[in-house]
Amino acid sequence: MAVTPIPEGYHTVTPYLVVQGVPKLLDFLKQAFDAQEIMRMPWPDGTIMHAEVRVGDSAVMMGEARGEFKPMLGSCTCTSMTRTRRTSARCKRVPPR
Repeated sequence: MAVTPIPEGYHTVTPYLVVQGVPKLLDFLKQAFDAQEIMRMPWPDGTIMHAEVRVGDSAVMMGEARGEFKPMLGSCTCTSMTRTRRTSARCKRVPPR
């Protein structure tokens, strides 16, 4: 049996976001994109060490910024292309900032 470096259900590229406020990001992804939370692993202080959601057929991973792991925004810009049906309806579900 051949071993593959890409686990079943994943793609060649999987975004990993380092942000402040992982729970807020999880809530946003669930509301805006019907993301399904796959896992949430907390640090002892309750912040999120690692979380993973599935948006459609794609995984998005994230962790709380802390220590040497600085938040991504401010040091770089991250964007992603998200393909979805009924874009206008989904945009209406996104809460205002």
